[in-house]
Amino acid sequence: ILGMAGLSRAQAAPITIPILVFYLFLCGAEPPLLRSTLMFSLMVAGQIIGRPGNALNALGAAGLILLAFDPGGPWDRSFQLSFMATLGVIVMTGWLVERRGRIPKWMAEAAGCTIAAQLFLLPLLASLFGQLPLFGALANLLITPVMGIFLSGGILLLGVGWIHPLGWALGVGLKWCLLAVLWIVESFARIPFASVVVPPFSAPGWAAYA
Repeated sequence: ILGMAGLSRAQAAPITIPILVFYLFLCGAEPPLLRSTLMFSLMVAGQIIGRPGNALNALGAAGLILLAFDPGGPWDRSFQLSFMATLGVIVMTGWLVERRGRIPKWMAEAAGCTIAAQLFLLPLLASLFGQLPLFGALANLLITPVMGIFLSGGILLLGVGWIHPLGWALGVGLKWCLLAVLWIVESFARIPFASVVVPPFSAPGWAAYA
């Protein structure tokens, strides 16, 4: 929105970062949100002072900052899942997109992100939950755009929810977005072998998978 208003990244950053921090605490400051907020803030701050952006450096720095405040963080499941999925997206998405063949780039990027995240999460999911979702990447491809609309609409609802009937209409639309997400999840869960029970990965198993 700020870009469309004619502001550069350097001009938009001082406005964007406080909004993100407000959203972070609005949602409870869970580890995945802390990681993403720190990564974005570090990368934008680097751009402001003329440093080239590096997603791996930002991920590592975000991890170090979180560890400084909570040394037990790596034993938190949401910490592990968030960092592993993000690492997969950073390391593997570009490689997958380059090999997309005739698939449109926007579609390859969406598929590449979810496939990369799932591949990096598989051993972790096996170790934490004892099962692997075989259709998780496909379900995410359908869910992600709907959730984007739902979250954006929810933020908009905070500002215009008091205006009738606009707030009411927006709320009904968001309800149907959420119902669509639930329907997609339940539909995939009903597919035979949607998830398979597996033993936790041993240390040699982790090494072999890597």
